[in-house]
Amino acid sequence: MLGVACSSGSGGPATPKPSIDPVRPPAATLVFHLAVEPMARFVLVRTDSTTVVMPNGGEQGQVFSRTLFLTMSARPGSAGQVITFLIDSVQTDEIGLLPMASVDSLRGVRWSGLLSPQGRLGPLTADRSTLLGTQLGGQLRQLLPFLPAAGVRTGDAWSDSTSDTVQVNAFGGRDSGTVRYSAVARDVVSEPVSLLVTAARNATVTGSAAQGGQTLTLSGTDSAAIVYTLSAPGRLQAVEGSDFSLLTITIPSMGQTLPATQRARYTLTRLP
Repeated sequence: MLGVACSSGSGGPATPKPSIDPVRPPAATLVFHLAVEPMARFVLVRTDSTTVVMPNGGEQGQVFSRTLFLTMSARPGSAGQVITFLIDSVQTDEIGLLPMASVDSLRGVRWSGLLSPQGRLGPLTADRSTLLGTQLGGQLRQLLPFLPAAGVRTGDAWSDSTSDTVQVNAFGGRDSGTVRYSAVARDVVSEPVSLLVTAARNATVTGSAAQGGQTLTLSGTDSAAIVYTLSAPGRLQAVEGSDFSLLTITIPSMGQTLPATQRARYTLTRLP
């Protein structure tokens, strides 16, 4: 018969040791707040493709790829932090399709916006106007997630509404939508404790453009999926995103509508 009494001698069972590493607190107890450093360097690689179905059933398409080396910085402002994206250099496959001067004009452009105490980044404005920089404001703004002022823990879910001016090819307009966020731990033994914040965005797009003395209109929907990697206590390490738009271009004077699709994939990687 097996004994069930505990022995007080040295032959008794060993007391199990705690499994929690005292040096690294468990990710579930950490609260992450978005922390933009005074200065950090990143590389943004982005590919955009647009396809338009013509009245004869044929398709016209364009694919553009760009690599932007940029510096993100933060400084105190009157009502939050002023966030700045400085374009340090540009690599693109659009040489030959666009004048070299248009590509060069992006270098040195600064985009700035206010990060409120509630964690929301406002619209970004450039310190000078450039041909290729028209679309960058909205694209750069998507590189920072919205984290509530109270902070985020593993397992949290929250949402936000967005409305911003956008540039879709030649069309200037506005998109309005909602973003659903969720947070999961990314706890790798060989790396610091980090958090993955996923964002699913759905929006409507409206816009217009003048071409050949007539006004063209744009309408449609846009959906985006973005994953942000944050290291404790909330520093941005990487971003991976994709974007898909179903659009309709209307030419009122001709009574024509042209279906169009637009896709984008991008990655943001922190540099040493």
